[in-house]
Amino acid sequence: MKTLLSESIEHTPIGITIVEGGCGNVMIANSAGAKISGIKVSDSDSSMPIMEYLKKWPELFQNSTVCNLKDLPLAKAYFNKQNIEAEFIVKTSCCERTLLIASAPVLDEKGAVIAAVMIFSDITERKRLEESQRLSQLGKLASDMAHEINNPLLVVSGRAQLLSMEQNLTSSVKQNLDVIRDQCERAKNVILRMLKFSKTKAGDIKEENILDPLNLVIDILAHQFSLDNITIVKKFAKDLPLVKIDEEQMNEVFINLIKNAAESMISKGVITISTLVDNNMVRVDISDIGCGIPPEHLQRIFNPFFTTKKNGTGLGVSVSYGIIKAHGGDIKYSSIPGKGTTVSIFLPCAGK
Repeated sequence: MKTLLSESIEHTPIGITIVEGGCGNVMIANSAGAKISGIKVSDSDSSMPIMEYLKKWPELFQNSTVCNLKDLPLAKAYFNKQNIEAEFIVKTSCCERTLLIASAPVLDEKGAVIAAVMIFSDITERKRLEESQRLSQLGKLASDMAHEINNPLLVVSGRAQLLSMEQNLTSSVKQNLDVIRDQCERAKNVILRMLKFSKTKAGDIKEENILDPLNLVIDILAHQFSLDNITIVKKFAKDLPLVKIDEEQMNEVFINLIKNAAESMISKGVITISTLVDNNMVRVDISDIGCGIPPEHLQRIFNPFFTTKKNGTGLGVSVSYGIIKAHGGDIKYSSIPGKGTTVSIFLPCAGK
């Protein structure tokens, strides 16, 4: 029976690690777990202490909220008797993956830990599919809303324009009509952005140097930034591979994200823009020394209409994210509240 159980665990397609409670040694770490995590425990390591096993994990968790060994799910189950189930972004040798990890202690009748179990699976592809479906549904909703709102908005704007042409209007009425027209124009711009969000497909694709749209946007923003005492520092790698991009869409991405960086700094500040090659991807980092983004906001950063700005639409980042995804790339944020934020844009090298 014991052999059957061991064989069943070994051939299960999800990662399973079991630690014995008394001695604190790893009893079982199956092949699926080694494949998912890249951490192999050989037969000769079958009595490996839990802390030795956990020391193999931190490299995976370098981009997550895990700060030390005892923050790892298996450690919390073993040392703190905690049940944990959470998703973690981990970095393997080739790319970032999303793991669903669950861990739990096994207790005896006195409440002592006799074992700790961790099971984990790679859900990266499932998350990508869910994200794709979510963006598709939101895109349709945005398109429908834009068309439904646009028609009555045109009527309001048109009537306000006609009224403003009447004779003998008081200054108060004229002022109110100006407000109506201004707000209609603002709503119109929001609708245009909603329509862009619903149509974030790469269009006129050409092989380009990413520095071409990047330098163009920096030049466009330079005058306003000089007035706002914001300095842009360029750290561009030489001989970057070409990328396949729609240059107009890429201009919009860079304008959105660089302006966001500027707006995060209350007074004068520095925006550092870096380019490099990262695993067959051209990466552009936009770093500021602004207020940073709280973790609870960072989780919602790509959600359409999510904004903390007084007059923001919450579409700039989501539109940019949709554009980059349509180019086969990705956008990632890292932030420390009170110190600043870095947004990283990844685009596949042409021909890769």
